[in-house]
Amino acid sequence: MNDDIRDRLVDAEQTYYRLGIATKEQAEAMYRLAEDIHRYLVDMTRVSHECLRHG
Repeated sequence: MNDDIRDRLVDAEQTYYRLGIATKEQAEAMYRLAEDIHRYLVDMTRVSHECLRHG
């Protein structure tokens, strides 16, 4: 397979599966989302006493 075609297929796969490197903004947004989800689940299930982050 020629290198150009292989590179284009790899780029397409990374785009499709979101395997490319995230931007700083994307990473920060994902981190905030994870924190929000974590906080919601801990509060909803009332297990903050078992959470290492709340200790």
